Amino acid sequence: RRITAENADLLRQLQEMESDANLLLKTKSALVAALDEQKSIADNESKERVSLLAKYRNLEHEADGLKENFDEEVGSKENLARQLNKALGDADMWRQKYEIDGLAKAEELEMSRLKLQARLSESQSTIEQLNAKLSQLEKSKAKVQGDLNDISVQLDQAQILNAAMEKKAKQ
Repeated sequence: RRITAENADLLRQLQEMESDANLLLKTKSALVAALDEQKSIADNESKERVSLLAKYRNLEHEADGLKENFDEEVGSKENLARQLNKALGDADMWRQKYEIDGLAKAEELEMSRLKLQARLSESQSTIEQLNAKLSQLEKSKAKVQGDLNDISVQLDQAQILNAAMEKKAKQ
């Protein structure tokens, strides 16, 4: 009995130990599975980390490229702004030059036009006066020509009369 009781006690301990061993095996398998799962998660996270690092570096490189492009565009904009300011300055200079020189020239031309207009009026007045004198001279010429013709006729008559008288006197 004592042996049986000891045997039963040992059997019960053995069953408990087997039960504990089975429980430990199940726990071990669960822990191995959990470990494998954690390793898989860690590997995936490592791969993701590497991928994210690569993406980060690509984005960093892209950002550097964009910053360079931005800096170039800012430089171009500043250059264009300088050119625009220069062109505006040149335009103002030419506008002022036009206003000063062009308007002075326009005033000078207007004065010349007025002088020429005055000279033209004076010349037209002179032409009218000369035409009036010419008309009077032509009238005088016509009168003198008529008088000359009359005198010529009288001269011819006087010569004929003189010749006739000389003929008479010789006879």
